[in-house]
Amino acid sequence: MDVETTGRLAGHHEIIQIAVVPLDSEIRPLRGVLPFYMNIAPDHPENAEKQASKIHGLELDKLSKECVTQWKAADVFADWFDSLELPYNKRIIPLAHNWAFESAFLKNWLGLETMDMIWQSQPRDTMICAAMLNDWYGYYEEQLPASDKGPWSKRRVALSLNPCMPVACRQGNNRIIGNLMFREDYDILSEADKQKTQKYVRKLKTLELVDLTKEELYG
Repeated sequence: MDVETTGRLAGHHEIIQIAVVPLDSEIRPLRGVLPFYMNIAPDHPENAEKQASKIHGLELDKLSKECVTQWKAADVFADWFDSLELPYNKRIIPLAHNWAFESAFLKNWLGLETMDMIWQSQPRDTMICAAMLNDWYGYYEEQLPASDKGPWSKRRVALSLNPCMPVACRQGNNRIIGNLMFREDYDILSEADKQKTQKYVRKLKTLELVDLTKEELYG
């Protein structure tokens, strides 16, 4: 899941875009279930940070005129969750980059009761995983894989994990949800990128961070 907001402070700033892609046990989009995607009108566009607009690229005036209100969007999202018809007391396990940030805004938007009804309390967070990998290699005084492009940030580490876990990806001004690299995505890579991907995932396997399947990552 991923959200775009008008700033960094939950309660003062607001969610203006949200996307949730339900995944199955193999971390692939769940067949027959539509992802949830919605742009939302801000109640207080005057509170927006200029830097936030540079990141998400959304026009607040346009959102205010064309999109549903915060309350209506929350109701629609709750209805979407109900439509999943999960077994009693089952909730969504969140996969996100920086869940602490995302969840703070979700709590303010949905309310604590609805938040607890929809989301499980144990997230899968690529930022935490990236920090763990960074610390692991630092402890053993090894270079992170594919670090030839300069110093690694936690963001770059997480983005490099696309064969292994979900990350948020940017495509122009549109935010999409990325997840475990699909076969069709892998097939369009150049041979050099395929080799880098295979080498990196094999390295993760030696660290017992991932089990290779799919014929040892498609090759």
